Amino acid sequence: MYATASPYSNAQGFTNLAGVSYPAKAMAMSKLSLANGWQSSESQWGTGDPSYSVRNGMVYLSGSLHQPMAGNEAFGVLPPAARPAHTMYLSVYTYNGTIGLLEIDTNGTLYAYEGGAQQYTSLAGVSFPVASAAMNKLTLINGWQSAQPNYGTGDPSYSVRNGVVHLSGSLVQPPAPGDTQDFAVLPPAARPKYYLYIKTEVYSGNTVNTGDIVISPDGRLYADSFPLSESEAFTSLAGISYPLGS
Repeated sequence: MYATASPYSNAQGFTNLAGVSYPAKAMAMSKLSLANGWQSSESQWGTGDPSYSVRNGMVYLSGSLHQPMAGNEAFGVLPPAARPAHTMYLSVYTYNGTIGLLEIDTNGTLYAYEGGAQQYTSLAGVSFPVASAAMNKLTLINGWQSAQPNYGTGDPSYSVRNGVVHLSGSLVQPPAPGDTQDFAVLPPAARPKYYLYIKTEVYSGNTVNTGDIVISPDGRLYADSFPLSESEAFTSLAGISYPLGS
């Protein structure tokens, strides 16, 4: 396992492993059929071909890809059994350590854009519940609101499956006096043992950036970014998961 950052001193100062997951080697994966000139990056980076698997109500993606000639951002379509209930926006690793955006629509279409997505996009660590999975809506506090009406991402929600907590949906915080970063409180059965810092996608104007979801042992959920206005404009909870006891 390697930790890296630019500059490297950032990784040395603090490296967070919360929320990092991937399918075990023994899990069978199905290759994605790539479209619009997108190609697997397996031969150059040894990451495996772009693939998916559905196991115990969860969808797992893996592999990496690139697009030699500029073209359509859509690179593939997931089969019906591997599609989400709502549109998902996830931050992913792209070329040269930049952060790109992976969009997964309810019809299964997959898009990669922003950052260095065309040169290299990693699908490693992406997972989400299947469309039929039951989710529990979070009760939002401190003026935070669901972004579902504008983005079709579903309301901020959680579920606990096989000892793992999964979050979904997105939220915004309209400007108001006394706003705070904590937006909900998880019930005891979904709380971690330690503080978790998990990266997520935030948005402001025409800029996609990376923010953080902080989850405390008392269940409080916080949205953070620099500047803070980006997480207030849009914060995605899609693809965030962690084991109970972490």
